[in-house]
Amino acid sequence: MKQQTVSILIIGGDASAAINLKSRQGYVARFVHQLQQAGWEARVELHTPVSLDTALPLLYRLNLNRFDLIVLQLDHATLQYPATQKAINAATPATLSGVYADNTMASQYGFAPAPVAAQSRWWSPWVEWATLGKLKLRKALNRSQPLETVEARLEDLLYYLEPFRRRLVVMTPMPHLHPISGWLRRQGRWLFRQLGRQHLISVFDSASVIQERAEYFDDNNGGNLSSVAHDLLGQALYEFIQINALLPERSKRHPRQH
Repeated sequence: MKQQTVSILIIGGDASAAINLKSRQGYVARFVHQLQQAGWEARVELHTPVSLDTALPLLYRLNLNRFDLIVLQLDHATLQYPATQKAINAATPATLSGVYADNTMASQYGFAPAPVAAQSRWWSPWVEWATLGKLKLRKALNRSQPLETVEARLEDLLYYLEPFRRRLVVMTPMPHLHPISGWLRRQGRWLFRQLGRQHLISVFDSASVIQERAEYFDDNNGGNLSSVAHDLLGQALYEFIQINALLPERSKRHPRQH
């Protein structure tokens, strides 16, 4: 039986590229494998690394009507301490297009996204908790610049994508092991879910799958997800998309008339 084709756009950060893992171990490969198991032929266009700041200019240049499904998993360097947004903005996103077959993409990852700067480890716990306390105080006073920036950028992004809401899924910021970055990501998660509801856009909660525990990360800094986390993420993303009916309807086969 001939497989039905589904065209997918994925705009993502380091997690989408899975540059710390071997080929085909990332959540994208796992997600596509699940589609294949369900009888789909996946044509994927992947742009990475892309941040919340650079996503909208990229979307302006793309014909979104070409895609049956749009997945946004953005770099959230703004929600990281110390912030590494300048490095992300300076990086030129690479584009990877191809057809997945037998869990292998015709064009393998032939690029190396700019690495996100590692969390500094020379800080003492006292300095970290003092910094975290300042961030919490600023949030309580509605003066948290990182969160205000994320909210403004996300509001613009979701407003632009409203016409495509029936084929769109937005992933919340990935959890992080570092205390300050972890707190910022949790606040960002709340923002994503709240604005998603306001714009009637499906939001996949990454934190419902990945916990802030060492086994979910591939380094001591807590920035790169482990292969276990990627596997769980790809499986859960597929199930979420199925439940929310974001894939196109399958063409019906009519019986032959005798």
